Amino acid sequence: MLSIQLSKKNFWEHDVEGSIFLLKEGFTQLTDLSPLSVLEQHTFPHLRDILKKHQFDGKRGQVCVLTGHHNNKLSQFIFVGLGKVDQAWNIELEYLRRAVATTVQLIKKYELKNAAIALPDAQHFNISSHELLKQLTIAAHMASYEFNTFYRDWE
Repeated sequence: MLSIQLSKKNFWEHDVEGSIFLLKEGFTQLTDLSPLSVLEQHTFPHLRDILKKHQFDGKRGQVCVLTGHHNNKLSQFIFVGLGKVDQAWNIELEYLRRAVATTVQLIKKYELKNAAIALPDAQHFNISSHELLKQLTIAAHMASYEFNTFYRDWE
């Protein structure tokens, strides 16, 4: 079951199994504070080179998952590309929704109990912060839905 909580803590203060970064093409963050820079300083000194080596440059739909240490334990660092965020706001918002859905699927795949996401600035999408949170929450809940009414474990 998916549970979403809004926190006022700094991104790095969360004790989580996964950290999620939504990146525009060219590795440009959509946040005021740059958790990506902190990650480069403390965990992956050559992060941009590592991402390029994995052929990740932030294009829409691209994903890269790296494993590293955070708070003295292994953690998954999930990078999701949003593509160029300079088109009509409704298209950009849909790209963001799809990136969140991809993220939820990766959280399930890697069986992460919890994860923190660096929220993008709502101004990039010409909407209020409240509307951005609403859209991200709806996308996450829709992506986490599993129809298993007729599911039967045969083992």
